[in-house]
Amino acid sequence: MNLPECTCFKWNRSRAAHLHVYKYAQTHAHTQANTHMLHTYLQLEPKDLAEQLKRGGAAVPAIRPGKQTAEYVTNTLTRMSLLGSVFLGE
Repeated sequence: MNLPECTCFKWNRSRAAHLHVYKYAQTHAHTQANTHMLHTYLQLEPKDLAEQLKRGGAAVPAIRPGKQTAEYVTNTLTRMSLLGSVFLGE
């Protein structure tokens, strides 16, 4: 006696190919975002930038020089890097 095949549970090549493409895209986006973040923080160290601004007499408006400036620069770089990597990933 043969049981009828149910097409809803049938694993075919096209579904496997779509899953492979999804995994590739996910891995590619993750790698690209990490590389972008690493490159940004290698070029601009927030603590060093805050110290240079403090020595030069410059300041970010409404932000105190020193540690608060470094935190502000870190947050800003993180947001800009994530937005940039999302834009480049599209």
